[in-house]
Amino acid sequence: MKTDLVKKLNSFGIIVMIFSSMALLEDKFFISDLLVSFKFQYLWIFLILLMVNLFYKKALFIALYLVMSLINFISVYPTWSNAQGLKDPNLKIYFANINTANKKHSLLMESIFRQKPDIVVLQEVNKSWEQKLVALASNYKHQVMLPREHNFGMAIFSKFEILDQKILQGRAQVESILLKVKFKNRDLNILATHPVPPIGLDYWNLRNNQYKELAEYLNKTQGEKILIGDLNTVPWSFHLKQLSENTGLNLVHTFRDTWNSVFPVGMRIRPAHAFISKNLEGALKVLDSVGSDHLPMVLGLKYSK
Repeated sequence: MKTDLVKKLNSFGIIVMIFSSMALLEDKFFISDLLVSFKFQYLWIFLILLMVNLFYKKALFIALYLVMSLINFISVYPTWSNAQGLKDPNLKIYFANINTANKKHSLLMESIFRQKPDIVVLQEVNKSWEQKLVALASNYKHQVMLPREHNFGMAIFSKFEILDQKILQGRAQVESILLKVKFKNRDLNILATHPVPPIGLDYWNLRNNQYKELAEYLNKTQGEKILIGDLNTVPWSFHLKQLSENTGLNLVHTFRDTWNSVFPVGMRIRPAHAFISKNLEGALKVLDSVGSDHLPMVLGLKYSK
């Protein structure tokens, strides 16, 4: 490898260092919050550049890339360390952001019927999708449908009787669904939500405020709890850590990312998440594409005590 190419690689590395450093301010600026999504990508870029500079004995860049690799590894590693499977789950929840514009309806149906979940939570449901989802009614007699044309519609299908349901709407004017079912003689509350993406200062504030609203809803709810949805941030986000602390719920992790489905593995991020009560054990399984830009996933659950 020629020296000028190494210089170009290190110039690129400096740009990535700037982005990575800006991401450390994710709780202060919405641009930093967007940049925090790519900490895994920063990590492997820094590791590759570290190897190159070790070969060419560039001491300054070796030190810089080593420090930056450690910073990003420390952020990302906790989201891998407890990612594990779950043998013989008692309850399966299928979750998918199906993409309002997605026309591959049969792929979703086949995926759901193959997985045989007890509860199905779908987001970005519009009127067109609502008509196609009627096919689920024979297997899921209990339903809540909120079709919308603005990418924040939702539908929940359950094999369990829905004992109570609430449609929640906060400052962002997007709806969440809170419902209660009976699972193994205990009340199980499921809150499905889809905050707005943090693509500008206003939306960033609305999304962050919705996290606070979600915590308030959940803290007023009795029984075991599950929070599931496209939360529009990544597993190592400061805001998700705060949400976990504010609710007392644990974030369930997986090694596989869900967005964008057309990107190769290693280039995706995971904005879809599930939080569960401490009395529950859970594991996430990311599934193959159903035509959406988001990959679906199944949350397996059982009581730990």
